[in-house]
Amino acid sequence: MRHNNRITGKYQAGITTLAITMLLLLLITIVSLSVARTGVTEQQISGNFYRERQAFAAAQAGLSTAVANLEWSHLNSLPPSTTIMGGSGALGSGATYTYTYRLFETASGIPLVELVAEGKAGDGSGNKILWQTARFAPPLVKQPDTPLTGRASVRLSGALLNSSIGAPLIRAGGSITHTPPPPGQGCSTPGLCPSDTTIGKLTETEFFSSYFGADKKTFSRLGAHYSCDLCEGTADGQGSVIIQINNRQGAPIHLRNTTLGTLDDPVILLIDGNVHELSQVTLHGLLYTMGEIDAVADDVKIHGALMAEKDITLQGSLVLVYDTFILDKLISLGRFHMIPGTWRDF
Repeated sequence: MRHNNRITGKYQAGITTLAITMLLLLLITIVSLSVARTGVTEQQISGNFYRERQAFAAAQAGLSTAVANLEWSHLNSLPPSTTIMGGSGALGSGATYTYTYRLFETASGIPLVELVAEGKAGDGSGNKILWQTARFAPPLVKQPDTPLTGRASVRLSGALLNSSIGAPLIRAGGSITHTPPPPGQGCSTPGLCPSDTTIGKLTETEFFSSYFGADKKTFSRLGAHYSCDLCEGTADGQGSVIIQINNRQGAPIHLRNTTLGTLDDPVILLIDGNVHELSQVTLHGLLYTMGEIDAVADDVKIHGALMAEKDITLQGSLVLVYDTFILDKLISLGRFHMIPGTWRDF
């Protein structure tokens, strides 16, 4: 009987050990599967995150490209709510992007544009869309209405000014003296050369911003800069651009042998300094001087308009033709500015 009990006890102990062993093996298997599954899940999460970052980077690159390539010509004359394809591209990671423009009409007449960029991961499994709104800022918020506009006094001798029949020739905040060459149109007819006390009361800064809609420092960032006093052929042949000429030493500026702009691609030329010579100069667009003009003109032709903040004294061969067609085309030199707070990714 004792012998049988010992056999039964050993058998039961063996069964218990086997059961515990099987249970431990089951637990180890479950834990191993759980760890493996967690690893796979983490890999999937990591992969998804990587693809999401790829898509986001591509969308951001698309948005930056859309901003850089946005020009007035893309949206000019299009009806409101028009959506146009902007372009596409790819990153080194294989991620790709596309971007579009959508035009909004505003009550102020200044267009708003929604930029939409979509980025896709390299394997095409992830995508991200970003939005940003931009507002167009024209280079001129107000056009001059005469061939010559001066904040201070104007003295001309030998200059030929042309405008629409009966339209003003000179508008200035100070005194006006115009001695035209025959056959020329002088200031003797009432209303052709009005003195504008409103202009005369403006500071130089106020005069500038009233036409350009920005301060000088901000506006100067839009253009190409040249520093010279004897400016021989400076920026010659350029068109559809804002140009600023100055001389850091403060010497008077002599502009010679230069052709700027065309009928279809006019320019805005800003001269930051006193002008003492204009020789063999042809300009289509707007010439704006921040200093005095005390110069002899030799074969100078300006098609568009001339403006000055300080006194103007010009004599010699100057033909100044007021042209609204050219001034209207200067709008293409404006820039789109991103509106803060309009960026979104949802």
